[in-house]
Amino acid sequence: MRLPPRTRQHPPLHPPRRTPDWITPGEAAFLTGVAAATIDELLESRRIRSKVLLKQEGRPTLVLIPTHDLVELGLMPQQAVRATTFAISSTGDRRSIVSHLAHAPSRPVWAAIILISLFVSLIAASPLDFISSTLNASLDASSSVARSPKLRSQELCREKGNSKNCEADSSKARPSPRPRPGPKPFTSPSPSSSPVPSPSPSPDPSPFPSPSPSPSPPPDPGWDGSAGPAGVTCPLGVPEVGPADSIQAALDRYGQGATICILGEHRLTSALLPKTGQILIGEGAILNGTKPVTDWARSGGLWMASGQTQSFPDPLPNGSPCDLNPMACQFEDLFRDDRPLIRVGSKDQLGPGKWYFDEAANQIFIADDPTGHQMEASAAAVGIAGNGADNVTVEGLVIEKFAWMGIERARSGWKVLHDEFRWMHSHGFRLGGSGITVAHTYVHDNGNMGFAGPASNSLFEENEVSRNNYLNFGRLNGRWHAGATKIIRSSDVVVRRNYSHDNRGDGWWFDWDNYRITIEANLFENNTRRGLSYEASFDAAIRNNSFRGNGWGSDPADRYGAGVFINTSKNLEFYENTFLGNRDALEAVSTDRGSSDRYGLRETANLFVHDNTFVLTREHYAVGIPFSKSRFPKSSRFNRNAYRVRDVNGKYWDWLSGPVAWTSWTGYGYDLQGALRIL
Repeated sequence: MRLPPRTRQHPPLHPPRRTPDWITPGEAAFLTGVAAATIDELLESRRIRSKVLLKQEGRPTLVLIPTHDLVELGLMPQQAVRATTFAISSTGDRRSIVSHLAHAPSRPVWAAIILISLFVSLIAASPLDFISSTLNASLDASSSVARSPKLRSQELCREKGNSKNCEADSSKARPSPRPRPGPKPFTSPSPSSSPVPSPSPSPDPSPFPSPSPSPSPPPDPGWDGSAGPAGVTCPLGVPEVGPADSIQAALDRYGQGATICILGEHRLTSALLPKTGQILIGEGAILNGTKPVTDWARSGGLWMASGQTQSFPDPLPNGSPCDLNPMACQFEDLFRDDRPLIRVGSKDQLGPGKWYFDEAANQIFIADDPTGHQMEASAAAVGIAGNGADNVTVEGLVIEKFAWMGIERARSGWKVLHDEFRWMHSHGFRLGGSGITVAHTYVHDNGNMGFAGPASNSLFEENEVSRNNYLNFGRLNGRWHAGATKIIRSSDVVVRRNYSHDNRGDGWWFDWDNYRITIEANLFENNTRRGLSYEASFDAAIRNNSFRGNGWGSDPADRYGAGVFINTSKNLEFYENTFLGNRDALEAVSTDRGSSDRYGLRETANLFVHDNTFVLTREHYAVGIPFSKSRFPKSSRFNRNAYRVRDVNGKYWDWLSGPVAWTSWTGYGYDLQGALRIL
C-alpha cells in the first residue's frame, strides 16, 4: 500500500484544551482499513511513535500510539479522534490486540464482539490484580499513562539482544549524564512544524472553555526522551569503514548520495568532507580529534612531553568571549583518561589536574604522573565540515575532543540524528542552513556552547543538551554567546520535547530577528542563567514546557536569572507552561534595539500569558521587569494563570509601581480569572 505523504498542518492559534489521544495498532488497522502489517512497518520505521503502556514478563502487553501520528500521516481524519480508548493484548502481538472502540458508536455489533473478546482474553491470560491495574491505567490513559522509560546506554543495546552494536570501546570511561526525573505525562503537542502565532491578539479572547474558578496546576512533566547513538545499526549491504580504513577515501570513492557505515574508533587529523546527499552512519563509532601523547620524561619536579606542534586560533570571526576565563581562548586541550585538564598560563601555576603548553618550545608540562593513564592532545580542529554539501545525514556517531567543533556548519537539509557530541573546546556543532533536523542527539560537556547558528524551517526534537560551557566562556557584563544553544535570524523553527539542563548560561537562546517559532513540551532545568531566552525577535508560541530551578548560578552582571527571559520581543504567547523553583519565573524587559527590515520595530509588546502554573517555592518573582523600568511591555495580558505561593500577601509581581501583591496585580486587570493558592 502506498501511504500518503506527510502534510504540514497549521494548528489554530489557541487550540482547545485536550488530553492525549491514544490508539492501539489493532484499532488503527480496524478504523483506517490499513493492513496491520503496514501499521507494524510504520511503528518499526518510527514514523509512528509507539508507547508501551505496561509490560510484564509472561503477561499481556499493551501498546499505544498517539492518534495525531495517524492524522499527520493522513490515515485518520481529525474528527475521528474524540474519545478515550483502552485495549489489552493477551499475547503481546501488536496485531492481536482487541479494544473498546469508544469513537465508533455506529458499529455496536463490532463493539460488543470486541468487548466480549477483551474480557475473555483478560480472564484467560491475566491474574485478577493485573486485570484491575491494567484497566485502571488504560481508562485513565489521558492523564496517567505510565510510559516505560527509554534508555541511552549500552544496557539498551544488550536489552535488544544486539550487543555487537554497542560502543566499540566499552571499556573507555564515558561521562554520565545526571539522573533524569522519572517520566510523567504531558499534553501531546500539535504535529505542525509551522506555527503561526498571532501578531496582535484580540483584547478579549475566549479561545478556551470557561475555566473553573480555581484551576488546579497540571502535573509537572519530566523528560522521557531518548538521545544518543545506542541502538543505531548500519543498513545491510552498504560499504563499511573500519578503524584501519580511511573514511575520507570511502566518501570520495562512493560519491554523492552514498551511505557509508563507520565502525570502531577513528582518530582524525583533518575534517571529513562529505558530498551532497551522503549518509554517514555508525553503530556508536567514535570520531576522535586527539592524538595519544606517550613520550613523557621527567623535567625537574614535572613531567614533560616534547614535539607538540599543534596550534588552533579562535575559530569565530569576531572572537569568542573569554573575559571570564582568558585561558578558554587557547584552543589546545589535553585529556587524561577522557577528561580535560585545566590549562594554566605558566609552569608556576601547575598542580593536580592542570597542564601548561609552551607553544614556542613545542612542550607540554603536567604535575601528575602520566604513567598508566591515557593522555591525549588536540590534533584536529573540526570533525566534519559542511564543505558546500547539502542534505548530509550524520547518524549514530560519537564525535569528541576536537579543538573547535564536531561539525562546522551543518548546511541546508542536514540531519543530525542519534549522535553524541562531547568535549569539543568550542561548540558541539554549528548550524548554517535551512531545513535542518537535529533529533535524539546528546550534546554535553562542550567548552563554549552545545550548538549555535541560523536554521530556518528546522526541527529540534528529543535532544538532551547538558553541562555545556564548562570552560566558562563569557563577558564580564554577562554570558554573551555561551551556554547550551543559540539560534539566530531564523524563521519557522520547532523546538519540541528537548531536555536542556545544567548548562552554564542559557538553556535555549533565540536572538535577533527570529520569527514564527514554536517551543513546546520541553524541560529546561538547572541552567545557571535562564532556561529560555527570547531576544530581539518576534512571533512565538511557547507552550506545555516545564521550567525548573533555572537562574540560581546567574552572575551579578546578568541582573537576575529566570525560567524565561523576554528581551525586546513581541507577539509572544505563553500557555500551559509550568514554572517551579526558578530564581524568577518570567522576566520581561525592553531596550533600544532598532527595527527589523522584515518584521518592524523591536520592542516588548503583545505578550499573552495564560493558563500557566507558577509554583513559587523559592522564586524571587513570578512575573517581573528586572531592569529598564521606564519601558513596560505594551498590550500585555495575563489571564487564567494559577499561582501557588507560601504567603498570600507576598509581593510576587514586579510590575509598573514595583513589587506588588495579588490584590494590586489583579487591580491592573491581570489574571481576573486566575487563582492564588497557598502551598
